[in-house]
Amino acid sequence: VRTDGNQLHNVAEFVTYDITIGHRGAAGTPKWHVDVFRGDFYDVKAVVQFNGLDDNDRTVQTTENTLFDAKVGGNGQSNLAQVYGFDEYDIIIIRGDYHRVDWIFQYNIVLDSDVAKLLSGDAEDGQGAEVSTGFNHLLHDASITTSDSADFQALNDAQRSLLEGLDQQVTALRPDAAWNLTGSITGTLKILYVDGDYYDVNMIT
Repeated sequence: VRTDGNQLHNVAEFVTYDITIGHRGAAGTPKWHVDVFRGDFYDVKAVVQFNGLDDNDRTVQTTENTLFDAKVGGNGQSNLAQVYGFDEYDIIIIRGDYHRVDWIFQYNIVLDSDVAKLLSGDAEDGQGAEVSTGFNHLLHDASITTSDSADFQALNDAQRSLLEGLDQQVTALRPDAAWNLTGSITGTLKILYVDGDYYDVNMIT
């Protein structure tokens, strides 16, 4: 009787890609759409998943001078979750501080309560009985993938002027190549301006 071979794998990883963007300048974008958010902005993305695998096989054998092979188990279960960022805007400008928190919590339980009963009246003829009740498998995989800029630089004078204009909610903005903003291929650049702090929270349970 074999009741082993159960497997449980828990995999979690953080993946960060450095990206480089060739700035074409905001002059190539004729239309701007700016949303101004006063105060602190909380961008919270949470996914909660519960997996339960109960393998409650029963194998009962009563035989004489025969070979009986019963295999139970081999159960498998997988759960996949993907969390996408706040991608409605082409650019998010934050006047305050930027905070990001990435959490992964995983709890895996495999309950294998197999019961096998073997009753044989004659074992002298070389016949044998084999029962396999293991080989249950549970895999839980979670990852957080982030694409960040390769380098960060201080604001120049043109960018500071842009921030002041957005903060004052001016009705017209004159494009400046010194902004180093990539234009939108749709012709409309969607910008979210937050004058407070930005909290980017990602949680997977």
